[in-house]
Amino acid sequence: MEKGHTPKVSIIVPVYNAEKYIKRCLDALLRQTLDDLEYILVDDCSEDRSLDILQEIQKQNPDKNIQIIKNERNSGVSHSRNVGLNCANGEFVYFCDNDDWVKPEMLEEMYNYAESRRLDVVLSDMIAVYADHKELIQIVYPNIEKSYAIKQYISSVWNSVCTMLVRRSLYVNHHILFPEGYNMCEDFLVSTKLLLKSSKSQHIEKAYYYYDRSNSASFLHNQNDQSREASVFINLDLIAFFQKEGCFSFFEKELCWRLLNAKQELIFKTETFEKFKKIFPQSHQYILSCPYLSKKVKITMWTLTHHLEIVAYCAAFCRKVVYSFKK
Repeated sequence: MEKGHTPKVSIIVPVYNAEKYIKRCLDALLRQTLDDLEYILVDDCSEDRSLDILQEIQKQNPDKNIQIIKNERNSGVSHSRNVGLNCANGEFVYFCDNDDWVKPEMLEEMYNYAESRRLDVVLSDMIAVYADHKELIQIVYPNIEKSYAIKQYISSVWNSVCTMLVRRSLYVNHHILFPEGYNMCEDFLVSTKLLLKSSKSQHIEKAYYYYDRSNSASFLHNQNDQSREASVFINLDLIAFFQKEGCFSFFEKELCWRLLNAKQELIFKTETFEKFKKIFPQSHQYILSCPYLSKKVKITMWTLTHHLEIVAYCAAFCRKVVYSFKK
């Protein structure tokens, strides 16, 4: 490829211990019908044969613009994505997770859709693939006035950069990066920032992305206290971003709903009650309207924030007793 050439799309794939899935992922990406692509594969110090497979695929496809980068140490998916972004030269950027795959026409159709409408971001739907069935997941971003579309996007369950084709200048000009050290809800943080800063974004009602839900080793299936704390941090970071942009008040309810959902685990242990109350108390006015919380969780949260802690303590004690009997 000529020096200084700008590919149409930079495809970035963060790779870690994906020897069972990475060939399927890359085979699909290499079959894209859109020409003039660059592939940036970032290996995060895999402990299996992932890197060997990447190198084999690179050798087998000398006509493809494939670059392999190996991190100096295992640093997580956010770091790997940022490494890929730093090396990207494409007009647009597309991220794909190493255990998923896409339809061959995906990038051509999304690229043409973006170019014909002068869009910064194109969003598409996805297909969740389970062991015994598939399920269509529609990304909620209606083609209406931008602010109201973002409201609905924040309120939705599915937020992924893997269903987005993004003009690279949007990342560069607004210094949008993935949060280093955090690998939970990072898609939600970055995708929402991109939509807010974009001049024009639209959703195309087609499902191109196959999201593998059968992989029991994936991060989504292995959440712990650390990942839940990361989720709280991400939501606080996004609130701060909207405050800095001067538009928090318009999105306040939806952003607080997401934060309440992230910190609900803190009400299940008496030792974290105070921590719950101290994290952005402004969100507590939206407890009863939050669509993500069960009635029991809402009641516990409400009692904690209205000086009725004794009720919350009793509820926590009862849960502990019931759990001990189940064990």
